[in-house]
Amino acid sequence: MGYDAETPRLWLERISEKHLQDFHLLWSSQESMIWSQHSPMQTLEQSRIFMQKSLTSVNPKIDKYTILLRPDPDPEIRDEAEIKCTTPRLIGLLGTVGDGMELVYMLHCDFWEKGFMTEALTVFVGKEGIFLGIGDKNRSLVKSLVARIDTENVGSMKTIAKVGARKGELLVKDYGLAKDRGADGEVPVEKLRDTIRCTPNYEPFFGLLQATSPPSLYSMEYSPEKKTILGSLAYHWSEADRAVIHFPTSTHPVPARVFSNCGTSSLGNFSLLPLEIIHNILLELDLASLGAIRCLNTHFYDTVGKVPAYRDLTTFAPNALRALSATDVLSNYSIRYLYNILCRDRCIGCNEFGSFLFLPTASRCCFSCIKAHPETEVVSASAATALFGLTESALSRVTIARTVVGQYGISEKSSRRRIRVVSREEARRLGISIHGSQTEMERAASLGIRRGGNSDGSSHKHRIQGGTNRPMPQPPGANDTLRFMACTAFPYLDAQQRQIDKGVCCRGCEYNWYRRDEDFAPGHDIDEDLFRKQNMAFSEDEFLAHFETCGSAKMLWNDYILKSRSVSESDRSTLFRT
Repeated sequence: MGYDAETPRLWLERISEKHLQDFHLLWSSQESMIWSQHSPMQTLEQSRIFMQKSLTSVNPKIDKYTILLRPDPDPEIRDEAEIKCTTPRLIGLLGTVGDGMELVYMLHCDFWEKGFMTEALTVFVGKEGIFLGIGDKNRSLVKSLVARIDTENVGSMKTIAKVGARKGELLVKDYGLAKDRGADGEVPVEKLRDTIRCTPNYEPFFGLLQATSPPSLYSMEYSPEKKTILGSLAYHWSEADRAVIHFPTSTHPVPARVFSNCGTSSLGNFSLLPLEIIHNILLELDLASLGAIRCLNTHFYDTVGKVPAYRDLTTFAPNALRALSATDVLSNYSIRYLYNILCRDRCIGCNEFGSFLFLPTASRCCFSCIKAHPETEVVSASAATALFGLTESALSRVTIARTVVGQYGISEKSSRRRIRVVSREEARRLGISIHGSQTEMERAASLGIRRGGNSDGSSHKHRIQGGTNRPMPQPPGANDTLRFMACTAFPYLDAQQRQIDKGVCCRGCEYNWYRRDEDFAPGHDIDEDLFRKQNMAFSEDEFLAHFETCGSAKMLWNDYILKSRSVSESDRSTLFRT
């Protein structure tokens, strides 16, 4: 009988209904389930129903394999438990869930601390493991296989470390144990437990985790045809990046200082804490504070450098961090907050792919929303105080950014002086909060009255002399260049696959825009929102889906790419953007 994998003591075999009896023995063992979010099974029928969910034929996103104790293991390494085994016995399970991205495993308590799980993991995901070759799925697409392990599950930590796994991000309040469930079946928030993401040292994706520079835009494992589609009909609109705050490559910050020796310096009382807790504390700091701590000594330098979120931000978004520093808002946002934004790709305004960061609120946005959405509207600090009846001290409650001298917008309008700007929406909400209502705020602003809270929670008002005759600031939108002066390019990081995506636009939608006043071939409809579609960015996966529905992209593919003609030969090529 053939098995998927074997070791001197074990066989691995895809789980099936023939394993039900041993499956029930495993899942009904209370001690074996000590770290599980599932309650032990009470009856064989319960186990049957639960096992059905683990069958690949039922749930294609799950691949579960039984760990079978061989009836004839090497006599030199047999022990009492093995001698009792005369037929293959299921002693544990391992496999993947979540489209093959997460590694899960468990072992019956009778076989703990005997090296069985290390043996099974090694043959499954070790350096010579067979993970990519098992099953019908193309496992080369799996770039970041991870295991989430309870921070107190020392045995499991040691086991996965033996196959070369690396500790990663600490996930706070990640899951709850079955024994902690209340009467309503839910685990109270205070009893939720922390886990650590561990990554097995498996060659196809482990090398990617150690990359010191962002992967190329088209580094995903696509088929040759899809790569050709991406390379010929998708493009990153670099002009948009230059329309916001940007810096030449040559002016990147110089490398951080290197300490020649550490002397007698140390982490001080920090060294008494577990590394995971230290990292969790550092995540709550802003980048300016973290940079200062990093310069204290070698130990802090190394400790900060090993925080995954800090490492990813400095590796994948160095220009965005410099923009935060140049606009004096670097100390306004914690590492954790910025990292969460880095790992989310949706625009705050339209929920499409966003490739920019709105600095006054550190929100992700797309190019179209920079130009038009209320959430990305900015006004000068002086205009905000007048518009919403606020004192300077009250306005300091919202983030105030200082613009950077440069050229902004697609028309590259020059800005030769730095001004203080705020989010108009943030300032408006603050004004309503202080004045009590929108109506009262507008009345106070029209009379030139400015209010602001004192440190004791009371409020005071200050009336501008001649306030009733004072001209109001220009209406919103009068200076759209300010919007671009408050944004910078911000890539998206797929934390699971360790892929960076700057967003791509569609040549077909661009073609539609330039042909909007001309007759189209049958099937090519002109949409009212062509300009927005031309500027819309997609992730690579989204673009491949969009390609199937974009008539002009299909036309360019069929009439030019497949006929070995460059898109530059089209009648509108001279207008195509870069």
